[in-house]
Amino acid sequence: MTSTWPTSPPAQATPAASPLARSVGTDRRGRARTLPIFGMVVHTTGSGPAEYQKQTGTPAVNDALDYYLGRGRWKGKSDGFPHYLIGYDGTIYLICPESHVAWHAGWAKGRARWDGWTAPAWWTSVWSPRGARTPADLLPPRAGSPNDAHIGVELLGSESGRGFTDAQYDSLARLVIDVFRRNGLTAAVPPNRQLLGHEDVEPILRANRGGGWDPGAHRTSPTFSWPALWSRIQAGGGPVAPPAQAPPPPAAPSPSPSPGTGIASAPWAVFSSVAGVAEAAAAFAGGERGANRLTDIIFNARHRERAGRPIASGETALAQEWRWIRDNVVASVLRIVPAAPAAPPSAAPAAPPAATPAAAQFGRAIPAPRRWAGILQLLDRYRGDVPLDFLLGWIEVESDGRIDEVTSLDERGFFQIHPDESKDARPPIQHARLSTDPDYSVQAGLQLARYYAALARSRFPWIPAGSELFWRVVKLQHAMGSPLAKRFLTDMHNRGIPFTWDNIKRFELSDGPRFHRLFRTDRGRFGRNVDRVFAYGRARAHSLGR
Repeated sequence: MTSTWPTSPPAQATPAASPLARSVGTDRRGRARTLPIFGMVVHTTGSGPAEYQKQTGTPAVNDALDYYLGRGRWKGKSDGFPHYLIGYDGTIYLICPESHVAWHAGWAKGRARWDGWTAPAWWTSVWSPRGARTPADLLPPRAGSPNDAHIGVELLGSESGRGFTDAQYDSLARLVIDVFRRNGLTAAVPPNRQLLGHEDVEPILRANRGGGWDPGAHRTSPTFSWPALWSRIQAGGGPVAPPAQAPPPPAAPSPSPSPGTGIASAPWAVFSSVAGVAEAAAAFAGGERGANRLTDIIFNARHRERAGRPIASGETALAQEWRWIRDNVVASVLRIVPAAPAAPPSAAPAAPPAATPAAAQFGRAIPAPRRWAGILQLLDRYRGDVPLDFLLGWIEVESDGRIDEVTSLDERGFFQIHPDESKDARPPIQHARLSTDPDYSVQAGLQLARYYAALARSRFPWIPAGSELFWRVVKLQHAMGSPLAKRFLTDMHNRGIPFTWDNIKRFELSDGPRFHRLFRTDRGRFGRNVDRVFAYGRARAHSLGR
C-alpha cells in the first residue's frame, strides 16, 4: 500500500488525532465528544472541488480544505465538515480532532427524524438482513445522530464523480485500522453499523438524484467499493472479526506467533512512513515491549544529531514530540499486542519440553546423524516461515550442530551467538544457557534471525520479502554487521544497480573497500560466507531427507 503521511508530528500537540493525518495548521471543532467512538462514516466531497480546479487551476484538495475549514472563498459560507479528508494521492488531512464532534452526518430532529419513515427497497435489501428497520437502528444507545458516535471521513471526488484512486482506498484502509485499534473496535465486513456510508445513515438526502449518492456503494453502477476497502483492511493486519458463520470444529492449538512475524509486524506497518519507526519495529521484532524504550528508539532515530543525549528541561518542543510519539504511535501498537512477546526465549520454561533431547545428545561425541536429527526436530518446532536450509546452513557453518562449541570470543550455542549479541537482544539472551539447553539455544538463534529479517524488511523494501535473495541479505547483515550492510546495500540501490545476488557480490569486490577495511583484507569474504551457508544448508537438508 502506498500513501503520503507526515514524517514528523504536528508542531502543536493534536488531541485524539490519527498519527497518519497531516495537520494543516488549523482545524474546526463542534462540541466536545461525550460518547465513545463507535465507528466511521465514509463520504465523498462530490465533484465540486474537481470542477473548480478545472475552471480556475486551484488544486481540488485546496478548495475542499478551504470549504471544510471555512476559509478563502468559503469563509462564512460553509456548514458541514468531517474529521478527515483524503486526497487523490492518499494524503490524509486533519479537519477536526476526534475528541470533538464533527458536523458530517447530523439529524436535525435526532432519532425522531425516522418516525413513520418508509425505507426504500435498496436500503431494506442492505439493512433488513442486519436487523435494522431505520437508520436510527444503526446507532449505539444514547447517540442522537451519527455525529455523536462516528468519525467522518471525506474522499476527494473526481470531476466525473466516478470512483476513487487506489491511494485513497489504501489510506482509508489504514485510517480505519488506526481508528479502530485506538478505540478498541473490531472491524467486520462492511457496510455494517460501525463502518458505513453517509447514504446508509441519510438515505433521504444522500441516496437520490437531488443529493447524490454518498459515497456511492449502493448505486446501480457503484462508484465506491466496500470489497475493495475490506480487502485492504484484511491485508493491512487490521483488527478483523471473522465472518458470521457457524464456528469451525475444534482444532489443535497452534503455536503463538513468534517475534517479528504476524501480529508483531503488522501494527508497525500502519506507521511505516513515520521517521524512526523502522528502527522501533526491528527492536519490537527482537522482543522489546517497553513503551518508553520504543519511544526513545524512534526519537533518537529522528534526531541522530543528538547522539542519544537526554531531553533537557528547557527543550519543550522536543519533549512534546517525544510524548506525541509515545501516545500516538507506540501506545497504538502496544494496545493490540501482548505486554511481552509470545513465548520468547527468556520466558522459556526452566526445564526444556519433555520431547527435547538433553544437551549431551548434541555434543561432539555424538555421531552427526543423531545430532542433526534432534536439531531438525527443534527447528521444525519453532522456525515458522524461516527457511529450513537457511537455518541448517547457519548452524552447520557456525557449530556443526554441536551445542558445546565455545570459541575464544565466548560465542556459544548452535548459532554461535556472541556475548554482545546476547546482551543487546530484546529480550536479552541468557548467554550461558545457550550451551546447556538445546530448546533455548534454537529459540535464541531464531530470535536473532528474525531480528535481522525485520531489519531487512524495513531497510530494503525493494527486496521481495521471503525470497532467497531476502534471506541471503538477512545473513549478509549478520556477517557484515547491520550498520555496514545498510550503508553498503543502500549505496548499491541508489546507484541503480539491479539487485541480484551476483551483483551484490560484484559490488562487494568493486566498491566494498570504500566502506571498510574488512573489504580490503579479505576480498569477497562476506559473499562467500553467505554462499557457504546456503550450500551447506542444502546439503544438510538433503541428508535429512528434506
